[in-house]
Amino acid sequence: MKRTLVPVPLREPRFRRLWFGSITIAFSEWLERLALGWLVLELTNSIFLSTLAFAVRNMPSMFLGLFSGAVADLFTRQRLIGFMAGLRAATMLSIGGLALGDGSVTWVILVLAAVGGATRTVEVPATQALISDIFGREGTPRAIGVHGFGVRMISLLGALAAGLSIQVMGSASPFFLGAMFLLLGAALVWGIPALRPPKPPGSGLWRETIDGVRIMRKTPVVMAVLMLAFMTEIFGFSYNALLPGFADRSMNVGPAGLGTLTFASGIGALLGMAIVASYGFRMVALRTVLVVMICFGCLLVGLASMRSLPIALLLLVGIGTATALLDAIGWALLQRHVPDEMRGRVLGAWIWAISFGWMGAVILGAVGEIAGVDVALRAGGVVVCLVAAIGAFWVRRIAFHTGGAT
Repeated sequence: MKRTLVPVPLREPRFRRLWFGSITIAFSEWLERLALGWLVLELTNSIFLSTLAFAVRNMPSMFLGLFSGAVADLFTRQRLIGFMAGLRAATMLSIGGLALGDGSVTWVILVLAAVGGATRTVEVPATQALISDIFGREGTPRAIGVHGFGVRMISLLGALAAGLSIQVMGSASPFFLGAMFLLLGAALVWGIPALRPPKPPGSGLWRETIDGVRIMRKTPVVMAVLMLAFMTEIFGFSYNALLPGFADRSMNVGPAGLGTLTFASGIGALLGMAIVASYGFRMVALRTVLVVMICFGCLLVGLASMRSLPIALLLLVGIGTATALLDAIGWALLQRHVPDEMRGRVLGAWIWAISFGWMGAVILGAVGEIAGVDVALRAGGVVVCLVAAIGAFWVRRIAFHTGGAT
């Protein structure tokens, strides 16, 4: 019998099309992610405003996160993904056009970044729930790993491409390039055949949202995952917002150096998703989340004190691995502990929980402005470790009351 190196999930045609569409969209996402912070730093010379640019992309999720999950459960998921990608392409084209102007439009750029962030609020739960539609409960963790591996793999190229594009063609170029890839990704996902029947006519957005919240509140594991994600996003994942300042002020490297630092974290994220794709269901436990959180916090503390570029790159590989593991294990845990018809809503709740990450970007950005980027990174890492330590007691209580099902 002839063996193939193609991962099992990619042999499913619908997943394969979603995979290619997702990596195309992700390439654009990382172009924007790196270029936006650098553009605002270039226009304003302010670390605070640069981190604010990162923050505003997540702010809409505070208001739309719970509803976005209900939208993903009510409507055709592949069409939602395609529509939102097309809308975000329009915002990127607008930011690119403004970047070619006189530099007095920072507030407009921030508003457009917020609109783009709102589209991601719907796109993420729709994508993850679509994976579960294709594979069911048992196959979902490994499929999430394979999907995430592709997304993180292309993010490496996106980060490098953004840095090189800025260096060679200016700060506006990544936005035009990103819009083109978003439209291509939207077209790929749009054509995936329908996977589930539409909701009955009596279903409504508000009713679906409230019903979902009630069920989640009664599920201890779901509440634990959401609370840990909430705290980690604020104080851990916000390191991304500090990277432009870290590259410029601490490491003394330019936009190409920022791209290299981001590339290193992307390598780590790739490694994290490869681990999930390999081990699948065996990785999915709250205890694993806590261990990864402690490693994440320690790596951030180490990065804050680092002035050697090679060692900083190694630390960022570890940080990227931790972030990927936290995301993938969290998605799988949430979907394991709710009914199938609630997949979109529980992932929408996750989006809502992490939407408060903008607070971390603002808080740590202000600390970075006053006391230095290194102090801000160190503070974030310490808080992540403390949250994990406190979370360990909570997880023990959940295990006691649920017979160890964590």
